[in-house]
Amino acid sequence: MDAATIEYIRSLKPAPHADGRALVRKGMEIGRSFEAPLTWYEGYRNHMEFKKACQREGKIYWTLLMGLATMEDELAAVKKIYEFQERTGFKLGSLLHIPSGNVALPREYREHAPKTTGFVLDDLDDWLALRNAAPIDISLNDHHLVCPNSIETTVNALKAGAVRVGSFGQFLWDYPGFTDDVKRYSDMVTSLGMMMVLRGVALVLIGIFLLGVLENAMSLLNISSYYQQLVRGIVIVFVIAMDCNARKKKREDV
Repeated sequence: MDAATIEYIRSLKPAPHADGRALVRKGMEIGRSFEAPLTWYEGYRNHMEFKKACQREGKIYWTLLMGLATMEDELAAVKKIYEFQERTGFKLGSLLHIPSGNVALPREYREHAPKTTGFVLDDLDDWLALRNAAPIDISLNDHHLVCPNSIETTVNALKAGAVRVGSFGQFLWDYPGFTDDVKRYSDMVTSLGMMMVLRGVALVLIGIFLLGVLENAMSLLNISSYYQQLVRGIVIVFVIAMDCNARKKKREDV
């Protein structure tokens, strides 16, 4: 690329904004400041170990999606589900709670946001109420982590012991009334720092950032989509292999 094109590309970058490494370190510091339970299932260090045990034993891991109109309805439904589980012996792996999209917005934006039909999580007590409604693992994918209210939702979900937090499929979701993308994605990077400390996903995050850098570079260089897919596949296989190797060494050390 010629100098003029490079300068134009640099001009598209918003400024000023924080250094990504500093944001990750900030998130790691926040993550070290509180404890986050991992799973209701005794004998497992984390949720992934439980799922692997289900696979070895030929058990189906069931997840139920639910998102009722109010917090009271949601909690009552969880208790009914647990009663059914105890009565029939049918065991759920986790409950995936889908709250109102307004949870994804900082509080000062919620008053003027469009009304939704889902339940609202107002403070940490609400997140904890979901966990304590029944001894079933909870997942909080929607409107967490990759949203404008990233830090609060991630902290509260981790404190409540959510086994899955956020979904990168929602990376480009728009939230009416919120337009500060620099803050949104800076907070998301900070939240990923928390996940590194509390959920041990450092290699996964390395893969995410590496893919992002490579995809930007390949697009600027007009590399064909075929080779872009090939590079993505190689990176994913590499990260998975590194992660498996790290887990194996950790087991051997134990």
